Amino acid sequence: MPRTRAKASRKKPAGARRAGANGRPFLSGFVYGAIAGAVVALAVVYYPGELPSVDIPLADSGVEDATVPTVEFEFMYRLPRERVVTNVEPLQRPSDTVAEVVGDTDPGMEYLLQAAAFRGRNEADAMRARLILATNMTAQIESARDPAGGTWHRVLVGPFASRAEMRRTLATLQEMDVSPVALERPKG
Repeated sequence: MPRTRAKASRKKPAGARRAGANGRPFLSGFVYGAIAGAVVALAVVYYPGELPSVDIPLADSGVEDATVPTVEFEFMYRLPRERVVTNVEPLQRPSDTVAEVVGDTDPGMEYLLQAAAFRGRNEADAMRARLILATNMTAQIESARDPAGGTWHRVLVGPFASRAEMRRTLATLQEMDVSPVALERPKG
């Protein structure tokens, strides 16, 4: 059977029609710029005295014929010849017993750290378990009601015998990315 319709011409996709023409202006501009830059660089290197110089007059400071004082450093000659005598005693850290004698511990007070406070009991239990497993600390949960009617579950670590012991535990908690709050309250 003979075909009655004419053969349709196929169009090439837009990207395939002019693939080579799109990069030519960029490439030729790059080459011309590189040549111009090389010419300027060579001109500066071979003709440095020929470039115009700009003389900018200095502001009038009112001082005529100012002299710049010369500075002479002599420490590099004196220090090797001289001996520096110092009285260096090693620094001694105070022990916990000294801190307790000074008044670091109040027998009527209880020292605690609040590691966190949560609205949900499950979150507080998870934090308590994390502290017990990671550091073997004594941790408990204390629930308190706020004036708005909600309940806060506070994760408390301690009690500690002294402030110094509390500070050591505080540093350990901070290394675990926990921001504890130090609490002191009467025993009982």
